[in-house]
Amino acid sequence: MESIVNELIREGIIENDVEEFESLKGGTSSKIGYLKLRNGQKFIIKSNAPKVIEAESYFLNVYQDVSLFPSLIFVDPAFRYIVYTYIEGESDGHFDKKYALKVLVKKVINCYNPAEIQGMWGLMEEPVTSWGNYLLGEIEVASERLNSVLGKEDCQFIRSLVVKSNRNVIDYPFLLHGDCGVHNFIWKNEQLCGVIDPTPIVGTPIYDLVFAFCSSPMDLSKETIIEAAKVMKFPIAEEKLVEEVMIGLYIRISRCVIYHPKDLPKYLKAWYEWKEIFKENGGTV
Repeated sequence: MESIVNELIREGIIENDVEEFESLKGGTSSKIGYLKLRNGQKFIIKSNAPKVIEAESYFLNVYQDVSLFPSLIFVDPAFRYIVYTYIEGESDGHFDKKYALKVLVKKVINCYNPAEIQGMWGLMEEPVTSWGNYLLGEIEVASERLNSVLGKEDCQFIRSLVVKSNRNVIDYPFLLHGDCGVHNFIWKNEQLCGVIDPTPIVGTPIYDLVFAFCSSPMDLSKETIIEAAKVMKFPIAEEKLVEEVMIGLYIRISRCVIYHPKDLPKYLKAWYEWKEIFKENGGTV
């Protein structure tokens, strides 16, 4: 990572006046560095596989006017790394989920644009031919993880929601953050001030709202998600919203089993509560 800093100085991208540099904890494959110059400017340097960096830089460039996203400063021509502004704040602590989701909708999701490339769905770095196919792929991975947690009938139930003929009719895909969970929210003075680390996905905007809602076991109530959905500029009927939550919750529980097993009891409680909500809305499990 320090070699990248030297390269940035040599190429004149940043001044040769570094006050502080620190390697930070990255994701499973990314490397991240925090850089502060003596003039007060602060940056994040992130390296990863070229196709990952290319997708993230594309996303940040498209949404450069969205205030909650970091500003892109430099993209390595070979997509080895990117440099973007550092957002001051904390990424953990207690917060009001109702408030957070409404701000997310107003300042991020309502700013989403249709994807420029048509006929491409799912992960930008590994696209598929339809939104339904992307979700089915996610469900297949989830069902393998949930063999000992939820029954086969639950997997069949979720698959039936994904393949519903009237569910996947989307006029055109949108460019989404894709990893819009509370773990990527930045807080300052109890205000949501940043959303970082996109894994760009081409799909439907409700996906990011449901992802954020399900990303924490705290307050998984119907009221919380409905209030947030009401301020979306992309209208969605309550029946369909409940279906989206069921799909998102199923996928989230599978990730919880691997990464956050201590949260599993809370998620399972929410799962059975949402199955009852689905039935109350006229659905059959």
